Amino acid sequence: MRSSMSNKTSPLHRATSLLTLLAVLTLLSLQSTTRADVTAAGDTNPLPINIPDAGGSIGGDLIIGDTGIAGLFMDFAPPLFGTLAPLESDNGIIGNEEGSIGAATFEDFLGGDWVVANTLTLGNAGQGFLDLFDSASVTALDFIVGALETGSGVGTINGQGSRIRTDGLIVGDLGYGQLEVNSRAVLFSGDLGSDSIIGNDDGGVGVVTVTDIGSRWNVGTSLTNADLIIGNGAGVLTNGQGTLNIANQAQVLVAGTTFVNRDGRVNLTTGGRLRQLTSIFDPIVLEGVISGDGFVDGAVVVGPLGELRNAAGIANLREKLVFSGPVVNDGTIEILGGEMDFNATLVPLINTREIVVRDGVMRYPAGLDNEIGGTVTVGGNSTLHGQFNNNGGDLQILAGSEVLFVGDLTFTAAGLLGLAAGTSSGTLDITGTADLAGAIVALDYSAGVSPTPGDTYQLLSASGGITNFVPQQAAAGGLLWDIDQLGTTDTLFATATAAIAAPVGADFNGDGIVNQLDLQIWQTNYGRTSPPSLAGLGDADGDGDVDGRDLLIIQMKFGGPPLVAALANVPEPSSLVLLLGASLGLIRRRC
Repeated sequence: MRSSMSNKTSPLHRATSLLTLLAVLTLLSLQSTTRADVTAAGDTNPLPINIPDAGGSIGGDLIIGDTGIAGLFMDFAPPLFGTLAPLESDNGIIGNEEGSIGAATFEDFLGGDWVVANTLTLGNAGQGFLDLFDSASVTALDFIVGALETGSGVGTINGQGSRIRTDGLIVGDLGYGQLEVNSRAVLFSGDLGSDSIIGNDDGGVGVVTVTDIGSRWNVGTSLTNADLIIGNGAGVLTNGQGTLNIANQAQVLVAGTTFVNRDGRVNLTTGGRLRQLTSIFDPIVLEGVISGDGFVDGAVVVGPLGELRNAAGIANLREKLVFSGPVVNDGTIEILGGEMDFNATLVPLINTREIVVRDGVMRYPAGLDNEIGGTVTVGGNSTLHGQFNNNGGDLQILAGSEVLFVGDLTFTAAGLLGLAAGTSSGTLDITGTADLAGAIVALDYSAGVSPTPGDTYQLLSASGGITNFVPQQAAAGGLLWDIDQLGTTDTLFATATAAIAAPVGADFNGDGIVNQLDLQIWQTNYGRTSPPSLAGLGDADGDGDVDGRDLLIIQMKFGGPPLVAALANVPEPSSLVLLLGASLGLIRRRC
């Protein structure tokens, strides 16, 4: 059985005492070769004495920590004769066999270079540590960190000019891999067009952290178009777990497509930036999570499992995510106390699934198009900036909220407008115009108040006026309500008119008639099989689910009293396409 993430990380903590021993061995070696550029000690292959102390070719592979403990140190301490040269090997392994520990440190741009012709493996089956300081560099055709199930690799690139350059990069193949790029260091990968992967195979865990202003990771070039894959294996049963942390104004620049798969995560903090170099043609494809406080440059396609989210930060500061390119959401956008800006200038934010804003701020200067199947739920003290076009989706304002729309609200097609009535009701204020031509008001009655017929509550106000609204009736809190402007041009009210009975048959809201409100309830709950009682949620025939048989009852009783129809012999519709083709044109499919 493959190890869990916790099992892979724990050997790193247990290695402290062994690394102390390794340091002692290294110091002993330094005493005899104080002018050496390269110092090796412990279990290396070739033996330490056969590793050239002035750099140069190994003449084969270099293994640091083959079956035991070993260390290598390289910096600018030139020999008395000769010239400095990079350390060169065919392949390189730090921490080869299970139980081994290898550590390598490179310092100084004049004597801290390692060139690997083929593959450098950091933590093959053992534990490997690689540290670069003061403009040191490592170059390899391919670089694997945490190769096998028992392997753990940790690499640090520190300081201006320090760098690792490779083509294929895997951090967390079958094992645990960790890379940190900080203090203006640089990581280059995909030089020849190979992918860079964080968390590759089932059981593999990879973490890459790029932090500090001036630090960056370049994936590909303008000529190679390499992809970045975080959490490999979307759509199959085996997934690697990948995390990319970008912090303190550091940048990750990707020439190809960025895939954040279902076990992948991108954490942005304090101005970190993820940038697609060719925004439209190579987008960010999201089935995992992008969260935090930073910048995303490039088109983003949020899939059904994908999430964009942020929250309130510490000390009452909001996390803020800024997207400069177009965003299409078929997953989840969640703003819980944070801010999100969708700053594409020509293309609106498109939502076909779910947006939730609670005590948050959302900006979309090119507009927000809430399409069929899309739901936008707003609660708390929230502000939304921009043109809101409801093109067949649903808009829900939660009870107890104070919501401000800075811009216009336009219903271009039939869709639910969920509003609350009562003393603790949610209020929606709109600075522009509210065109409610297709709005079907769904009323949420606030608990704790006992209204009587004749009580009136404000639901919505629009400074630019309300247009194209047709007076409606809604049921909530055991009462029937009239939804109307009451002679005003800019305010929508709910007035309680009469008590209503419990749901009967296809009259799901109990208002005594089967109409579009009942049809909307059926459509909202289509496919449900719980809770046990679905009488008020679309189950007209009482068989414990909301399906096509219930729609047939609605059709038969539409406009009349809610008698229960006997449909034991009515065949089940073969697909939802038949439902969409029913005579009631308001039916909209929910995925």
